[in-house]
Amino acid sequence: MFAGFGFVVVFLVGLVGSFALAKAGWPTPATPTQEVLEFFAVNSAAVAANAIGQGLAAIPLLAFTAGLARTFTGRPSAQLTAAGAVAAGTLLLSAALVSTASVAAATGDGNLVATVFYLAFLVGGPAHVVALSALLGTLAVAGRLSGRLPGWLTTLGLGFAGLGLLSVVNLAAPLVAITGPLIPLGRFGGLLFILLAVPALRRRAVVRT
Repeated sequence: MFAGFGFVVVFLVGLVGSFALAKAGWPTPATPTQEVLEFFAVNSAAVAANAIGQGLAAIPLLAFTAGLARTFTGRPSAQLTAAGAVAAGTLLLSAALVSTASVAAATGDGNLVATVFYLAFLVGGPAHVVALSALLGTLAVAGRLSGRLPGWLTTLGLGFAGLGLLSVVNLAAPLVAITGPLIPLGRFGGLLFILLAVPALRRRAVVRT
């Protein structure tokens, strides 16, 4: 269960490090192609921090998922395993795409770099958040039904999971500004839920032992 803490810490360290090392703000899907090229051409350290953080975070996320699958049997176990595997897979793929964009910047082909970055955004943004939200939504329901999570925490988890699932809209319309906040709300709300849920799950496990 404590692997959940590891996932949160590793992911946040990589994210904060990538922003701290960047010489300019990270691009978005709406950023002009030339600016995307320039960013990846001069921010290799920031890109490396981002890619390494995402790649390493996938490891404790898989361990956390495995722990949850052992805790809850039957259909919830299968759903947790599937959602966790997709969430970890999107982190790994996003890390690979971000690294590829950095390498492609050396060619000076702005369209190529922007396209790869766009794919990295879709995979590491809405796709990952939707998968993570499915994982945590399933955990919230299973935790409540089994008595392992209190009602208030279940409600909080389902709320954040709902916001994260809505970020799937960004897969179809990533340039629509009004949907942009759904990704960070779902992502960071989900991380908060993990930090709160792990101790609760551990306490209930000890009490029932």
